[in-house]
Amino acid sequence: MPSVFTEKFPLPRSTAWIIAASCAVMCALLVVDEWSVIGHVAGMSPRTPGLAADRVIVCVCATLVLLACVTVLRRGASVASAFFIGALSGAGFFAASIGTSILDPTATSWLLRGADWTTHYAGWAMFRNAPWEWPPGVLHELMYPRGTAIIFTDSLPIVSLLLKPFSAWLPDTFQFTGGWFALCCVLQGGFGALLAQRWTRNPAVTLAASAMFLYAPAFLHRMPHATLMAQWLILASLWLYFRPTIPRGAVAETWPWWTFALIAAGTMPYLAAMVLAIFFAYCVRRRWVNRERSFGQVAAMLFGAIFVVVSMWWISGAMVVRAHNASGGVSHGVYSFNLLGFFNSYGWSMLLPGLPVASPEQMEGYSYLGLGLIALLVLLVIEALVRLRRPHWPSRHWPLLVVTLLTVAFAASTVFTIGAWTLIDYPLSTPLFAAFRSSGRFVWIAYYLTILALLVFTVKRFGTTAASVLLTCAFALQAWDYTNSHRQAAHLRDGANWPPPMQSLDDPGWNELAANRRHLTLIPPPPCGDPAGPILPFQLVAARNRLTFNSAYVARWNPKKEIRYCNQLSDQLAKGDLHDDELYVVTDAWLERFQHSDKSPTCRMLDGFRACVVAPPR
Repeated sequence: MPSVFTEKFPLPRSTAWIIAASCAVMCALLVVDEWSVIGHVAGMSPRTPGLAADRVIVCVCATLVLLACVTVLRRGASVASAFFIGALSGAGFFAASIGTSILDPTATSWLLRGADWTTHYAGWAMFRNAPWEWPPGVLHELMYPRGTAIIFTDSLPIVSLLLKPFSAWLPDTFQFTGGWFALCCVLQGGFGALLAQRWTRNPAVTLAASAMFLYAPAFLHRMPHATLMAQWLILASLWLYFRPTIPRGAVAETWPWWTFALIAAGTMPYLAAMVLAIFFAYCVRRRWVNRERSFGQVAAMLFGAIFVVVSMWWISGAMVVRAHNASGGVSHGVYSFNLLGFFNSYGWSMLLPGLPVASPEQMEGYSYLGLGLIALLVLLVIEALVRLRRPHWPSRHWPLLVVTLLTVAFAASTVFTIGAWTLIDYPLSTPLFAAFRSSGRFVWIAYYLTILALLVFTVKRFGTTAASVLLTCAFALQAWDYTNSHRQAAHLRDGANWPPPMQSLDDPGWNELAANRRHLTLIPPPPCGDPAGPILPFQLVAARNRLTFNSAYVARWNPKKEIRYCNQLSDQLAKGDLHDDELYVVTDAWLERFQHSDKSPTCRMLDGFRACVVAPPR
C-alpha cells in the first residue's frame, strides 16, 4: 500500500470498534435524515407514489453500507469496496432527495415544471424522430428553417445520440432525465469515496467523505439543470490526478482521462473544460515534476484529449454556431463567482443568513460549503494556530494549485466582486471568454478540492480514529444545515413548492390539424415579436406530430440568421404566400397581414390559441 496510508491492518480491537461505531452512527444519520425528508413529503402529499419504495431503498442501502464497512475492517479496503460504499450512499441519497418515481421513463409531468429540464426534454423529443443529419447532432427540424443542434438544447447529447437509433422501439413518451439523476447521485457518491480512499482505508472516513460530497450544496443546487448534475466528472478527474500507482504504458495511463473527457464533452461543455484543466495540470506534473514522461508524450496525451472533446462537440453539432456568436448575447462577467461564495448560503442554511451580492446573476457561482464543512475549516484553523502549523501544499502538486487559482480567477471574471461590493467592473465580449459566459461554475474545481482538503487534513491532523468521530459529527451538522434545500428538491415528486406544470395543449384539434402536414409555424416566433404562444408546449405538439418547428429555447444561436428569417417571414406574409403543409399559430397583432392571402386561410381557437391552415393537405 502507498505510504500515505497511516492505518496498519489488522487494526487494534479498540480502534476497530470506534471505526465500526462511527460507521453505524453514519448509517443511522443517513437513514434518519433521509426518512425525515421522505416523511416531510408524505406529510404534505400522502398519496405521492413511490414513497414506500424510497424508504425501503434507503434502509437497504444503509444496511449494505454497514455490512461493507464491517467487511473492510475484517479483510481490508479495496477500490471496489470503497466505490460500493459510496455508490450505495448515492443510491440512498437519490431515493430520498429526488425519488424513484421519476425513474419511470414514461412519467414526464414532473419534467414540465418550467425548469431547464423542460427544454432538455423538448429538445430530445424533437431530436429522436428527426432524420439523421451530418454531423449527427444537427437538428434542422427545430428553429426551422435555420436549424440548431442537440448540444444547444442541453438534451444530454451523449445520451440522445446513443438512444436515437432505438427511438422506434421506445415509448412515444420517453424521458431519461430521471435515470440520469440517479446515475449522477450514484457516481457522485462512488467517486467521492474513491477520492477519499487515496488517503485512508478507514471505512468510516470513506463513508463520511462520500456523504459530504453528496451533501455538498452545489451538487443538488444544480438539479434544475440536469447536465450540471454530472459534477462526479470533476471528482473522477481528481481521483485520476491523485492516483498513487500509475501504469507504465502511456495508453494505459491516458485512456481513462480520454474516456472522462468524452463523457464530459457529450454532457456539458463547462464540465469538459474543467476535466481538461485538471488533465492539463496532471500532464504538467508528469513532465516537469515527476519527470516520467517526455514532452512529446504529454503533448500527445493532452492533444488527444482535446481532439476527443472537439470531436464530440462536432458530432453534437456545436460547430453550427460560429465562435463570434458563442456568447448568446451575454458578456463574460455577468454570471460570475462572488468571492464570498463559499460562505453565502443564499438563504438555504438553517443557521447562516444569506449574504448580499453585487447582482442576482451571481447565483451561477453558487458554491456554499455547508455548515459541517465550515465547522471543519474553523476547527483546522484553530488547530493550526494552537500548534503553530503553517499552511502546507505538497510541492509536487503545484500544477494543480496553479490551474485551480486560474479557474477561480476565470470564475470571478473581469467583474470582480466581494459581497455587495464591485471592485472591478469590466465585462468582456471576447468570444473565447464569452463562450463560457456562466464563468462562476468554474469555481467547482476549487470547491471540490476545498472539500477534499478539509477531509484529508482532518485525517492527517487528528489521526484516522479521531477523524472518524469528527467527520461523523461534521456530517450531522451538514445534513441539518442542508434540510431546507433537501426538502425542496424532494418535493419534486409531488410538485409542492415547485412551479406548476406548463400549459398543456391537449385539444384533439391539434392532432387533427397536424395530420399530414409538415411544419408548425408560430406567427410571429420570438425573434420577430411577442410570440404567438409559449414555445415549449408548441414544441411538444410539433414533436408529437413529427412536424418541424420554427422556434426553440436554445443556449446559442446566430442573431443574423434570426433577423434574416424575420424579414423573410414578413415578406412571405406580405405576398400572401401560405403553404398547405403548414399549421400556423397566429397572434392578433399579425392576423391582418396573415389573412392577406388569396388562399383564404381558415382558423379555429384551440386551447386559447388561434390555429390556422390553408387548403386541406393533399
